[in-house]
Amino acid sequence: MLHPELWIAVFATSIIFTLTLWIKKTFFNSKTFAHIKAYEHSKDGVIILDKNYNIIDFNQAASLMIIHLDRSTIGKNARDVLKYYDNLLTSIIGHHETQLETKSGNSSNCYSVNSSIIYNKSNKINGIIVTLRDMTTYFEAMNKLNSLASYDELTSVHNRRCFVACSFEKLEFAKKHKHAISFIILDLDFFKYINDSYGHQAGDKTLVTVADICKKCIRSTDIIGRFGGEEFVILLPDTFTDEATIIANRICKDIEAYDIIFENNKIKTTASFGITGIDSVHNETLEMLFKYADKALYQAKAAGRNCTRVVPL
Repeated sequence: MLHPELWIAVFATSIIFTLTLWIKKTFFNSKTFAHIKAYEHSKDGVIILDKNYNIIDFNQAASLMIIHLDRSTIGKNARDVLKYYDNLLTSIIGHHETQLETKSGNSSNCYSVNSSIIYNKSNKINGIIVTLRDMTTYFEAMNKLNSLASYDELTSVHNRRCFVACSFEKLEFAKKHKHAISFIILDLDFFKYINDSYGHQAGDKTLVTVADICKKCIRSTDIIGRFGGEEFVILLPDTFTDEATIIANRICKDIEAYDIIFENNKIKTTASFGITGIDSVHNETLEMLFKYADKALYQAKAAGRNCTRVVPL
């Protein structure tokens, strides 16, 4: 079943397609322009050009989408009027579909652009009709769906699938250039106690807090993901094991020092860390990083928790 927004897009497409055929058949051969003024009421932008790309007319929707269009531009060449809209000009001159993004202040809009040649009865080019459809809501919905597919909804870090995909790319790059790479697994200590004592909402707030602490301690080039209930993983490209250990120790201390306030309760938590890495990647795999970091995590748990341990590759 199509999403409502897709139904709207399909319906709008059919209207514009029909309108385009009508304009092609009647506009350039009509004695009066009044015959096709119905397009003025279309929510889609419509721009009509002659065969030399001079602007003949446009509807109100187009003028709202393209701020450089006003009545003074009638008769002017589109290449001059629309010179700030590269994608739009590319579509007009190349007669193909493209996308256009415009910005106004802090907001932006996305449009689907389609340009069609208008032929006369002798099959000679009479002009061009350009349609712009506002796809902002659709693209926002798609971006939201992509975000939901890539990020953990609670903590806003990568989910397991996305973390694996991104880490694989980083590992392949490190392998190609023989760079160092490190890997950290951290698991919250006695997390079940927080859920049982304060409720799952307190547990959720604890996970969000820990994720935020981790993000503040790593670089933008590092990858963090939530791999299980209370388990997080961090891939650190171009990072030696001793450097990763410093980062893990910093996160460990920050988590221990943080007071999580929930419904007037002060919640304390700690985490155990397993670290692995190699100075120059050759044939190492992501599975190997997981395996050795997991061994190190087991050692940290066995050593009393709230500490870091390293098992190099």
